[in-house]
Amino acid sequence: MRTITLPLFGALLATHGGHFGAILRGAAADGSEDYALIVSEASADIEDTVWSEDYTTIAGADSKTDGRANTEAMAAAGLQLAQRIKALDLGGHTDWYRPAAAELRALSATAPELFQQKDCYWSSSQSSRNDAWCQDFEYGAQPRQQQGLRVPLPSCPQSSTSHLEHLSPSAHAPARSAGRA
Repeated sequence: MRTITLPLFGALLATHGGHFGAILRGAAADGSEDYALIVSEASADIEDTVWSEDYTTIAGADSKTDGRANTEAMAAAGLQLAQRIKALDLGGHTDWYRPAAAELRALSATAPELFQQKDCYWSSSQSSRNDAWCQDFEYGAQPRQQQGLRVPLPSCPQSSTSHLEHLSPSAHAPARSAGRA
């Protein structure tokens, strides 16, 4: 059996453009591999933004596990939030996306210190034509919010992914270690 040494959750991985946030299982049915979520280090300047102004169902933006596909669907439907995220270039990385509800839940469990505790973060997962899932990092709740409400998007919730084999502990000490391995 192969052993992979992983950095601490919350550790800065400079070559990946952010902090090691969580590990998620790939969908076995489609053959995808387990992956790591990287939380952006640099500011995204996407704050106080609505999910959608239109209150319509966005086809393909309802996955609770695939933030990348949700963000693609949102951008294709013309949602400003997703288009701004897809245009990001943070630390030379351009593969950022808005995490799905399950991805935010995993980040809440493994690296909550990377997020402002008093804020609720939009996921890319639409729950109905009127609501989308949010993640509260103070209490761990995952409420649905009306899409037209202005919900803060503090600077670090964009994510990218990396295959576990590509992660290596940074030469830097963990920036904000969760104390979990």
